[in-house]
Amino acid sequence: MTRIVKEPEERRNELIYIAEALFIEKGYEYTTVEEIVTKAQVAKGTFYHYFKSKSDLLDALLDQYIEEIKEFMENTALMEGVDAVEKIVRILRFFGEYRNNHDRFISYLHEERNAHLHLKVEKKFVPVFVHPFADILEQGIKQGLFSINYPTEAALAVVTLSVEFGTTHQFYMDVGIERTVEAALDIFERIVGAKPGTFLNSFRRDKNG
Repeated sequence: MTRIVKEPEERRNELIYIAEALFIEKGYEYTTVEEIVTKAQVAKGTFYHYFKSKSDLLDALLDQYIEEIKEFMENTALMEGVDAVEKIVRILRFFGEYRNNHDRFISYLHEERNAHLHLKVEKKFVPVFVHPFADILEQGIKQGLFSINYPTEAALAVVTLSVEFGTTHQFYMDVGIERTVEAALDIFERIVGAKPGTFLNSFRRDKNG
């Protein structure tokens, strides 16, 4: 059989992709390195060339998710000619699409048995989210759209709220996603001192437009 030679980055990403599928199917704790390399048709030595351990691979997988979010958040915060409300609506839309695109793995992370993995994601996610979001809130203050004295702390409150809504995703599936979105936006408006309906109206226009 002819040996298939792949670029290092391509091989590394392939191992991450295969591991993600196995984590979802079997659970992280029940997936072995042996199963990952068998699925990828590579030797164990190849795996350990890229990753120190299964835990190291998981970190790499989570870092890929975080890096995508970080890039979008930073680019959105730096956009010119777009007010703070519109930037936040774009972020909301991004997270909605992101969850849909990665629904199986995100749902897996939210399972009660994976609380330790969820905590790992939260620790990585919070600093990535807070700083660019605080910049957007500061822009909104200057534009007279928000009334808050502590934008960084407000950004932290928003990300904490977002994480909690994510953790209780089964609850909002039961009560209805539309109600949950409206409730979250209402709470968010109060945190940043926006006029009632600011985000909900913009979100609806964006959704229908």
